[in-house]
Amino acid sequence: MSALPADFPKMPKSVGGQVLPDFINAKVIERNVKLPGAVHPEKFDFSIKKSEAFGPCEGEVFDEGATWFPLKLVHFTCSDHGIGSYRGHYGKGATGIYGAPHPNDHKVSLAKDEYIKGISGTYTDKVTSLTITTTKATHKIGHASGKPFKFDAPKDHHVVGFHGRAENHIRAIGVSYSKRLASIAPATPVRPSELKGLKASATDPAPDIKPIYSNIFLDAATKAQWAANNMDAIEQKRNQAKNDIQPIYQNIQNNGETAWTLVESGGQQYYLSWSSSATMWSYIKDQPATASATAGSTDPPKTKTSIVSVGSYSVTANILGLSGYVWSNIPITAVASVIALTFVVLIRGLITDGVAWGIQYAATQLASAAAAAGVEESALMVPASVATMGGLVIAGIIGVGLFFAVMALASVLFRQYFLTVNVFNFDPAHAWNSLQWHGDNADISNGEWKNETIAKFAPVNAGVTPPGFNPVNNLENTVTYLSIAFENDSTFLQGLGVGMLLTRDDDVFGLALKYVVHRFSDNEIGLKAFGGEDPSKFDLGAYYNSGWDDSHTTSSSQGSLQVTGHTPYLGGAPGQAYESNVNIGLPV
Repeated sequence: MSALPADFPKMPKSVGGQVLPDFINAKVIERNVKLPGAVHPEKFDFSIKKSEAFGPCEGEVFDEGATWFPLKLVHFTCSDHGIGSYRGHYGKGATGIYGAPHPNDHKVSLAKDEYIKGISGTYTDKVTSLTITTTKATHKIGHASGKPFKFDAPKDHHVVGFHGRAENHIRAIGVSYSKRLASIAPATPVRPSELKGLKASATDPAPDIKPIYSNIFLDAATKAQWAANNMDAIEQKRNQAKNDIQPIYQNIQNNGETAWTLVESGGQQYYLSWSSSATMWSYIKDQPATASATAGSTDPPKTKTSIVSVGSYSVTANILGLSGYVWSNIPITAVASVIALTFVVLIRGLITDGVAWGIQYAATQLASAAAAAGVEESALMVPASVATMGGLVIAGIIGVGLFFAVMALASVLFRQYFLTVNVFNFDPAHAWNSLQWHGDNADISNGEWKNETIAKFAPVNAGVTPPGFNPVNNLENTVTYLSIAFENDSTFLQGLGVGMLLTRDDDVFGLALKYVVHRFSDNEIGLKAFGGEDPSKFDLGAYYNSGWDDSHTTSSSQGSLQVTGHTPYLGGAPGQAYESNVNIGLPV
């Protein structure tokens, strides 16, 4: 084993009290990491495949939304001559309208456990009829005329989108389809004790995976800038961090697993990727195995909890960010370093287009990554692990590194407009909870709205720790933030607008925020702190449609509650990617 090269970026021993691994003295175990190759391509192949487009080779190509699944509704219109238009509706939003809308509406709404198995129909110079077959019903649209066609998704697959060609009618149509995640799960959910030959127990807890919300560790200078509400300086520092980290993400995007090096430091194995001014790492920290769930049993523990930590550090900005997942009730036999490799495999997809994934598609990518990393047992655990959340959450918990990469790639990933709302909690006494949101031509990227908690601020010398880490007496400050990404629904000459409602954990104070991206004028923002009323009964829609601020900064206060807001751009943002930063209090 060898040491890391001399040009490895210099890192401090700690940032904001969070001790950093001693990477410079780490031993290299494997350069240009290679996957074990223990993959079962067919069983764990969740790639999106396509049928042919049935119809003439005329019209403009459309192909949108397949990775956003699950499909919620498909909307067709038709005339007396054929199928006029198509639009797909997903949990995270809707596709554009393809073709030309006609008077006769045909909407196929899919129940939670229902999916499309195949299509059939007829076409001449356009698609004249279409039959959609689901697991529960058959839906007929139009009038049969011309050449027939038929496509059924293979066994254990489902239709996840439509593609084709369109003008004033749908000229040709086909489907995108993928293997169903549920197809790798047995009828009865897998319990950890059933893997690796361990004896099953009916009382075994089901596996579960939950996100770790993003933490930023602030050095003294950054804390002072934030305390002075100097958001221009903070924005400059975050841009420095983005520039530092971006080459790492480009390397991972281009080279996948070979962009990583496996090292060992202090008995812990890490996957590292770095540039001359930044580094990123992924590793697993196992919590002690759980005791047997059977009362009075002398059986050894069968399960454990693994903390999946993804960290990034910018030398220029001296900013450290941590985020990840807590994977509970997984087999005690699962090797930590191999599970870490699973997330190394997944990160490439996250960087490339992960925020544009649907939450169920994201879960299939986790299962594929686990199989590629050679841990089939973990892949088999994914369906049960994500069941309680309906999928793998990404957008609401974008870590500091992933956030910077997404912002840099936004012009490629998103349709015309992209807005990220970051809520930083500097309240040292209270956590804050998100309650609801109001969308104005806006969809949440990668997922549906979920109420979340933003942990309270940890000032100097307060014990603070991400899940799975030993408590530290932070020398400076640690702030937790919620980052939610939005994109516009309709892209035809429209921007997007968002309102959000939050409440303090004692329900004494509430906070409403809003941001609108205008198509033909400068953006506007707004904040409203309030008290003396039940926050859950606040009329967010009415607030969104009332007065706005047309400046880069805004503020609001109610009693002891002070809130500030800032947006770097009111128009002309690179890639049309906008950002709203809201501070609940400021560090003192």
